[in-house]
Amino acid sequence: SSDVTRIYNKLIAARSEDAIRYDHFDVYTKETMPDRYHYSKNRLIPPILISARPGWHISLSQVPYTSKGDHGYDNQVDEMGATFIANGPDFRADASVQEPFDKVNVYSMITKVFNITESPNKGSWERVKYLLNL
Repeated sequence: SSDVTRIYNKLIAARSEDAIRYDHFDVYTKETMPDRYHYSKNRLIPPILISARPGWHISLSQVPYTSKGDHGYDNQVDEMGATFIANGPDFRADASVQEPFDKVNVYSMITKVFNITESPNKGSWERVKYLLNL
């Protein structure tokens, strides 16, 4: 719609004109959102997404913000990595330190461990099977 275009253009212009103050976020429409977000196809997704860059947050409040953890950032940013810890007879004892893997693959791993039928998802059993004794 014309309102979406107008707002999007204003956000981009503000970020460009005052880069010192406003160049700490990315702006996407449903059409320009990176595919890796797996986020643009749902009807509930807003027409504009503003994503803060690491070290920044977006707030309507003037109250100082103290973070005890946050989410919603680009998952390709190193600081957004998570720690995965698992123990039990199905997990390989020699797999204590591994390369990072996409957390979307945890679901496939859990379905195998608990012998549950896996529903369609974005994860991959092939990417995590090396962590298990199965």
